[in-house]
Amino acid sequence: MRISHCMPAFLLVTAFATAVLPARAATFTVGAGTDGRFCDFNSLQAAIDAARTAPGGDTIRVTRSLGPGVAGVVVSDSAPLTLLGGSADCLDARPDEEPTVLDFGASAGIRHTGAGALTIRWLELTAHAAIVMRTGAGSLDVVDSIVRDAHDFNGIFALGGGAVRIVRSRSSGNLAGIDMTGGSLVIEDSRMSANAVAGVRLVDVDATVRDTLISGNGLQASPFNGGIHIGGHASRLDLESTTILENLSAHDGAGIHAEGADAGHPVQLRIGTGVWISENIAAGSGGGLFARHASLALTDAPASAIGINTSALFGGGLALFGGTADIAASSAPVFAIYENHAGVAGGGVYAGEGAQVRLYSRNASMPLRLGYNRTDSSDGWGGAIAVGQDAAGGAVTRVFVLDTDIDRNQAAHGGGVALLGSADGAAVAFCFSTAAIAGQDCDGLALPSSAAACTGVAGCAALRGNVAAVVPVAADADADVLAPSGAALAVSGPAAHARIDHARIIGNEGPSIVAVIDHSALPSTSTIGIADSLVADNDAARAVFVRTGNGRLELRRSTIAGNAIGGIAAIDVTGTGATLLHEMIIHQPGVSAYCCSGGALDARFVLSHEAGGLPPASGILVGDPLFVDAADGDYRLASGSPALDVSDLAEAGDPAIDLDARPRGVDLPAAPNLAGPRDLGAFERPLFDDRIFADGFEHP
Repeated sequence: MRISHCMPAFLLVTAFATAVLPARAATFTVGAGTDGRFCDFNSLQAAIDAARTAPGGDTIRVTRSLGPGVAGVVVSDSAPLTLLGGSADCLDARPDEEPTVLDFGASAGIRHTGAGALTIRWLELTAHAAIVMRTGAGSLDVVDSIVRDAHDFNGIFALGGGAVRIVRSRSSGNLAGIDMTGGSLVIEDSRMSANAVAGVRLVDVDATVRDTLISGNGLQASPFNGGIHIGGHASRLDLESTTILENLSAHDGAGIHAEGADAGHPVQLRIGTGVWISENIAAGSGGGLFARHASLALTDAPASAIGINTSALFGGGLALFGGTADIAASSAPVFAIYENHAGVAGGGVYAGEGAQVRLYSRNASMPLRLGYNRTDSSDGWGGAIAVGQDAAGGAVTRVFVLDTDIDRNQAAHGGGVALLGSADGAAVAFCFSTAAIAGQDCDGLALPSSAAACTGVAGCAALRGNVAAVVPVAADADADVLAPSGAALAVSGPAAHARIDHARIIGNEGPSIVAVIDHSALPSTSTIGIADSLVADNDAARAVFVRTGNGRLELRRSTIAGNAIGGIAAIDVTGTGATLLHEMIIHQPGVSAYCCSGGALDARFVLSHEAGGLPPASGILVGDPLFVDAADGDYRLASGSPALDVSDLAEAGDPAIDLDARPRGVDLPAAPNLAGPRDLGAFERPLFDDRIFADGFEHP
């Protein structure tokens, strides 16, 4: 007899369906009043409990008929659960997207303690306690919803790791819009506003914020108040297309406060495209952004910008204490850091406590631009940038600025830039240059690999239109202050070092344009070195260069001309510090080239309008340099200039290119060599003078 091994067809189908079909998700409805008879539940917690026992992921439709008086609920499900508002009653199967309002009164709102994924959608949640709390390992999505008016409690509070997403939602009127420790966070197309302490507070969180407005937060004094506060041992914040506006801080960092646990655990902070940090006010430092133990990258300026922020102390726009920062231009030629105000130092940017900061351009056709920043006290330092050292014996603070236009900033000292070495001798370094010089560094801080040498020479590395003057303020009781100094640059302290090369220092105004101010009894190693630069058309009430005390002033291959000087000399030095003048042009008829008393003077190959104060030597020349068109600001050398083919002084570290990036040492057949083929001043005359390209745009 033949035995069949086939299963009956109906049993086969049943077995297959049982094996492959997942548990079917359930939908429950919740309502009250007359609508209640058509609803599965009239209690939200009862519906949540039913969903927990049902297989698979479930949806609870929370109708507007539920009413305002709702008890707090606990979600402990291990399976996905969606709380879906936006429908009028339990018979309306299709939400109309008008949020369902749930007022939890004095009780906590929704507590998510389970391991499942909780989604809240089309709900408007309010309570006088924490509104949404996630304390388990499950994820949380808040979509198309409003979380408001928890007052002394957080709107969304998340612990325990896991992921949180906030999409097309608003959080306002809470202690913090979101307060989260551990896990990952995405905020997208949302608004965190008018929260008492902070819009967003994060500890050890990997966060992305995009297409979001964070505004008007920080109304209540707190160590953590402002727009975004992020810290801990392992935090990252990535911002894209986001506005951080009109936030307040009673301490530091009104817009953003990023502070890692220590130098070994920095916060990673990336500011992408379309981020605006504006009109934030800090009672401490960092009106727009405060960073300590952080790594900051803002490399798409001014498509992202920091402007119109205020701090009472340091860094109106940015205050950077330790850590690293790269800030670079890549798009339109407008200001990236602008109209920020600081009370003490660094109207635009303050760097201290060993910070390593690089400002540069990634676009060869335009510079990074800092403009209209200022410090607002009678003894303020650094209108655009201040470099300070606040920790005794700390690491050297270094700021490397390349192809940047520092334009129309103001401070009492250093209208453009100020350096403040500490009294204990801790060092600060500032370098201002162009990426056209390959391989350079700033006291060990390397040239950024993505830096592009600006081709628009006239607007590349420039300190222009800056002012050294006291900003009038209503209540400034500090009467014992130094007279203003250094419209473009002021250096103070026993170990502050500035290097400027291939730059234009033009159109600045103050008692002095560049100043080394040594008011310390300590032996000074402070230096200002300026090379291959044009210092012209400035308005100096005393002198273009002023050096006091025992600091050192070194000027090489530069042109000083066309400045309005109210004192007796272009270069005015006192004290015991040394001065170096190599391959210089000083053309300031009506005043002395150099005076008055001071330490040693090393002058080699100098063309001056007069010889007073300069040592008699074969390389010290007196005469008119014969500029091409000084009246229109062209200080290049015309044919027949006595500055042509004068020097053989090729010094170590000389990049061998002039301010127009043309080669040095071009031997002109018509010009007899005095000692060698090198021209004096900022510009080397080329063998063929092509006036079509005289603006320098032809150079790489």
